[in-house]
Amino acid sequence: MNTWIDDFKNFRTAVYQQDVANMKTYFNFPVVADTTQIWETIYESVEESKRPQTNPATFTEADFEKHYKQLFNIAFLQSLLKVKSEQLYQTGEYTTPSIKKGDQSFYMLARYDKATASLQLSVMFSGWKDENGDEMSEGESAVIYFFKVADNKYLKFDKILFAG
Repeated sequence: MNTWIDDFKNFRTAVYQQDVANMKTYFNFPVVADTTQIWETIYESVEESKRPQTNPATFTEADFEKHYKQLFNIAFLQSLLKVKSEQLYQTGEYTTPSIKKGDQSFYMLARYDKATASLQLSVMFSGWKDENGDEMSEGESAVIYFFKVADNKYLKFDKILFAG
């Protein structure tokens, strides 16, 4: 591993190949759940009435093995695969082309912040379309994955935040 972009490429490959053992290396388990919004991500696509009343205080290795497909869902994976790593490394930022699924589209904004040694992978969802087919900004949202970068080489999951 020479730089963080090498670890980013390894992470992307692990997510694409659903290599659970390798994906787990990007986490320090157990993850303290109340500050990471990790359970909210897991249950985001689950109907409200079918979600648990309370979530555990931690997110364990066993939880990851059970829920990694919800954590790194299809929108995350498809947009992650479109990140041009060399451009991200050279400029510190890359925005993927938009991907259309049904009546919504999404893209990823990948941003490396050298000052804080962190990588943000934001899955940005467009607004829903109105009756005329025009996008409505009220429906715009994002799921932002934060990774800390240690020694300018290694990515470690930090938290997830929702916006919009």
